[in-house]
Amino acid sequence: MRTNPTSARGRCIIRKAAAIAQALIEAAKPDAVDPDAWLADTLARIPDYKITKVDDLLPWRWNG
Repeated sequence: MRTNPTSARGRCIIRKAAAIAQALIEAAKPDAVDPDAWLADTLARIPDYKITKVDDLLPWRWNG
């Protein structure tokens, strides 16, 4: 289902996604993880990554 970004529901989904992304990026900083490197690597790995191992991509478990 496509969401219209100008609809109330679309804006809510966008805000939630942005909040999750920001929280993960901020979580990388205390672990001395470069947020840009972590995000780029994680986004590149997601398409081929096993769902059962997705926790390994979290910033505090990431091995760059």
